[in-house]
Amino acid sequence: MAEDKDYFGEKLRLAERAREDAYFRKLDQALIEQMRQKDREAMVAAAQSPEMFTPIVDGENLDRGRKR
Repeated sequence: MAEDKDYFGEKLRLAERAREDAYFRKLDQALIEQMRQKDREAMVAAAQSPEMFTPIVDGENLDRGRKR
């Protein structure tokens, strides 16, 4: 029974799987870095753009509405 096993074939399949895993890990890391870069750029653009809406609830607006 032990002679029926294909140990060399199994080793080749495992080695191929390891190469595939390494290849796709590199692709995933590159895509994640691109996504992070886009997020950084969006955050910088959002910080530089003027505020479109004024906050409804802030200290100044609350003081105006109070009757003393």
